[in-house]
Amino acid sequence: VEVDWVQSLPTSPTLMGYDLLVVHAIDEPSLGAVSLVREFMSLGGTVMVLPDSMASGLSWVAGEASWVRGEGRVTEVQWSHPFFKPVFRSVPSRVDWPAYDRILDRRPRAQEEVLATAANGLPYLTRMPSEEGGDLYLLGTCLETGNFVRHGLFVPTLLRVAESARHGAALSQRLDDTEALTVPRQPGQRRDHTWRIVGVEGVQVVPEPRSTPQGTSLRWGGALTEPGGYTVLRNDTAVTTFGLNHSPDESNLAVWDVEAWRERTASLGWPDIQIWTQPESQLRNLVEQHISGKRLAWYFFAAALMALAFETLLLRRWNKLFS
Repeated sequence: VEVDWVQSLPTSPTLMGYDLLVVHAIDEPSLGAVSLVREFMSLGGTVMVLPDSMASGLSWVAGEASWVRGEGRVTEVQWSHPFFKPVFRSVPSRVDWPAYDRILDRRPRAQEEVLATAANGLPYLTRMPSEEGGDLYLLGTCLETGNFVRHGLFVPTLLRVAESARHGAALSQRLDDTEALTVPRQPGQRRDHTWRIVGVEGVQVVPEPRSTPQGTSLRWGGALTEPGGYTVLRNDTAVTTFGLNHSPDESNLAVWDVEAWRERTASLGWPDIQIWTQPESQLRNLVEQHISGKRLAWYFFAAALMALAFETLLLRRWNKLFS
């Protein structure tokens, strides 16, 4: 995971090139900064807010929340949530959970998901999903006074936030009406990149890059004529994907977790489809057990013995008839 530390927000084209923005200890952000962060989220970026010990600068996300003083520990973690489910193979027991000495006095919003709960019932970590843009994560305590940064759950939590952040915008384009795509400028981006657009069945186009205030505009003219999904490669690294169809609705890409996928397939009347949910390290066992098949050597050996016995009986009967 590449991390850049900055004291102030970069310009809009540069910020849009990131997947995750971690906001920590911001004193009363300006309206322009808040607007820039909201624009970042509307384009698919994920934001994680970490309050400081004064709980300042949170009005844009948590209202007028203040601290509730008192030591305690996390008492409940939503292990079944897709956010935490890939972290551990099984639900941990007898764990010394993160401690705190203050919690934000706030109630979750209607669509807000509580991922971890403090001993006093207030949210310790929440996720505010967005259907149109990126998600917002809010930590209900501060890093300076608790032991979260020293706890074993800290690194997996940040990694899961980074993993679930936007890796590239999935765009819906209309065939024959769209001949260009703008890719956000990456931090420290060079000017001698090699761009390619690849699709199914070997479709490959080298677009014409142009620098714009919003980023790099890739123009392919009328070179893309087939509907389907396309991937933009910068120096052979995928940076974004887009769908090109006669109707933009056909290009809407949906992401499913395991339970939602099972419910959806069941509602459509499809047969039960097995889904691999185990760690990657156990994939070899899956191949050996289910794909390589059963060992049939003994069956072939038994069949050969039966064929030999049958042939012997036929020959003996044949010899008796013609002797």
